[in-house]
Amino acid sequence: MAFIVPRIESVQYDGTNGQFIANTFLADTVVVSDDGTTLVLDLQAYPYESVDRYTVRQGEWVIGHAWNGERYRFYSRTPDADYRSQYAELPTSP
Repeated sequence: MAFIVPRIESVQYDGTNGQFIANTFLADTVVVSDDGTTLVLDLQAYPYESVDRYTVRQGEWVIGHAWNGERYRFYSRTPDADYRSQYAELPTSP
């Protein structure tokens, strides 16, 4: 029997990487605004979401889950303290 975990990855919003999060890390996501302390993402391309926009504050983590082998879909945003207490980072695979 194999031990498996869902493929999710994270990136911390540092105030300078909003475009990277929307355009490279996540799929089908648009930056509505990014003032260096608050990032607003539009997820209208996600038909299953009940909320179209998410606000991410500097220091929070954006968590994405794998979607059909493509870039990640938005999964959640998590404050740093919650991220550190609820998630364990695995070593990267070769």
